[in-house]
Amino acid sequence: MALSPRTSQFHQLPLWILWRIWKSRNVLYFQRRHIPWEITLRLAQTDAHEYTEANTVAQINTRSRGVREEDNHDRWRRPERGWIKCNFDGSFVNGDVESKAGWVVWDSNGSYLLAGQAIGRKVDNALESEIQALIISMQHCWSHGYKRVCFEGNNNMLFDLINGSKVHFGVHNWIRDIHWWSRKLESIHFNWIRRHHNTPADIFAKAPLQNQSLFLNHFWVPNVITYALHCDYTADL
Repeated sequence: MALSPRTSQFHQLPLWILWRIWKSRNVLYFQRRHIPWEITLRLAQTDAHEYTEANTVAQINTRSRGVREEDNHDRWRRPERGWIKCNFDGSFVNGDVESKAGWVVWDSNGSYLLAGQAIGRKVDNALESEIQALIISMQHCWSHGYKRVCFEGNNNMLFDLINGSKVHFGVHNWIRDIHWWSRKLESIHFNWIRRHHNTPADIFAKAPLQNQSLFLNHFWVPNVITYALHCDYTADL
């Protein structure tokens, strides 16, 4: 039986108290600044409330807003009629190099709409790189006025974090950003797909950006992903 938001928030509170105690300890140790326990508790309550609220909104309509796994991961599939699909991927080298993102957008006929590349900020691991790539691709789709979007990537951990089945405090604020941008769209899906069926986005994430640009919008099909796009399209015929 599903828990009510208040009960869920109550169950989450001990984790957020521990998180805030740990942060208060770091502030005391590194900044020599004491945070009263009353403030720590109030911040933990706020965190628990916001986390529960974000997950409640994200799961209100499991058909139109949530993480879905296709019954068959063995091939790429075009989106449903009235939807578009955005395949995304991140490229992480190490913490001293800016992470990169690549994404490709398709319509319900399986036709290419656009693609994008971006250089993001430096991150600590591949998971953060994937999250950053998703957020950038969400922003790009929103800027084009797309309303019903299926975002598809190959990092299963990311989707477990989005639907709340797993918690990772190190990327909690990133996940909040994803839920915030989700509410900017009319309907949204998050699908997991195997890496070798996410090839166009993977190629794009690793490809260099032209003219030392930080962001590129590709209206025309780039040569570097032409063959991969053809393979995905024919696989769903």
